[in-house]
Amino acid sequence: MLETAEKSATDWFRIDRSDDRSTLRLLGAWRMAHLPEIATALEGSPLPAKLTVDAAGLTGLDTAAALLLWRALMAAGDGGASVQWQN
Repeated sequence: MLETAEKSATDWFRIDRSDDRSTLRLLGAWRMAHLPEIATALEGSPLPAKLTVDAAGLTGLDTAAALLLWRALMAAGDGGASVQWQN
């Protein structure tokens, strides 16, 4: 019987932090099938208020995962986030 290893936050994204602005680097396929894992990873890694989102590492993004990402970005920095997009 095959077992599926649960992915960690680093499989879905990486946050590169700096003093003035941090970068959220999205990784892999953000799809509805993975929403519980992605949501858990996002909940365990609070996003900073000044954030650049780099989507170059995405291999897929469906609307369900996009909504989850949008909600996390809107909650970043206690709801007062400044978000920029790159790639």
